[in-house]
Amino acid sequence: MTQTYLLLGGNVGRREKYLEKARRAIAGWPKSRLQRFSSIRETAPAGGVSKRFFLNQAAALLTDLKPMALLIWAKKTELELGRRRRERWGPREIDIDILLYGDQTIDHPFLQIPHPRLPERPFIKPLLAEAGL
Repeated sequence: MTQTYLLLGGNVGRREKYLEKARRAIAGWPKSRLQRFSSIRETAPAGGVSKRFFLNQAAALLTDLKPMALLIWAKKTELELGRRRRERWGPREIDIDILLYGDQTIDHPFLQIPHPRLPERPFIKPLLAEAGL
């Protein structure tokens, strides 16, 4: 199984409830085993058009899913939980990003690992540490 780290976040509606639903959904992903979650932190929006503060949480996951399959599960879960695509980097009910997938580097039009904005978001590092990185 590959050690993977995800970032959950949202800044629309009942943010805590969306994170809770995302945690439950991720626990049911196939070929995967959740290890732990970080605490939840409120963070300011970074760039983009949204002005609402986010709640963010990191997750450590062991998975046998390939990176693109993992991305499909993340996007499927976002849709099932009610995410509506309004505008790029705009407000969102829930966002599930793949931050790291083992020691792999992936540069695909739909998936970049490590996540390309990881260095720009200093709040992620403590969340990853809490999740076990």
